[in-house]
Amino acid sequence: MAHRLVRSFIFVILFVASYCACNAAEFCADLKIKVGDKLSSGRVFVKGDYIRMDIKEGGKTFMTMLAQNGCPTIWYYDSDLKLYWSLQREVPYNLLNCQSECASWQGADCGIAKIDGVKCRKIVYPTMGGKETRWYSEKLKVPVKIASERLGKRFVIQYCNIKQNKQREDIFMIPGGYQNREPDYWTKFKSVFGN
Repeated sequence: MAHRLVRSFIFVILFVASYCACNAAEFCADLKIKVGDKLSSGRVFVKGDYIRMDIKEGGKTFMTMLAQNGCPTIWYYDSDLKLYWSLQREVPYNLLNCQSECASWQGADCGIAKIDGVKCRKIVYPTMGGKETRWYSEKLKVPVKIASERLGKRFVIQYCNIKQNKQREDIFMIPGGYQNREPDYWTKFKSVFGN
C-alpha cells in the first residue's frame, strides 16, 4: 500500500512538472519515469486533445490517468480495484499546448538533439530552485523528454518507441462497471500532500 502511495505521488509530480502532449499527432509510446533512484514505466496514448497514461508496477498497469486539454478535471482509475476518481484543479492544466506555455518562460535554446531517434529542440529553462530541460519534437508537437532538477531532486520523463498511429476513442474513457470512489491509498496521499 505504501508503494502505491509513492507511485501516486510520482504520477501527480508528472503533471506538476507540466508533462504535456500539445495538439499532438496521434501516437502511442512507452513511458520511462525516474524520480531520484526510483524507476517506473508505462504507456502513453495521445489523440488530439486527449492523453492517457498507464503507470505500471511490477509489470502490470496499476493506475491510469485520463485528461483533456483545458479541462480542470483529471480522471484516474485503478483496474484492480475497479475504482475511478478525479483530481480537480482551480486552473486547468495546459496539457496540450506546451509551446505557448514555454513561450512565456525564458529558456536557453541548446540546439538540435535526437532522443530515441526523434529530432528535437533542446531548451533549458530556469525554475524555482533548479532547472528543467525539454527536448521538444516539432513533428510530434510534444516534449519527448523532460529532465527536471528542483531543490536537489531530479526526475526524468521520456517517451520511447514512439509509434504514430490512430488511437481508439474508447481508450480515453473510464471503463464501465467501475465505482466512483477514491481508493484508500489515494485518500492517504491527499492527506499528506494535499489536493
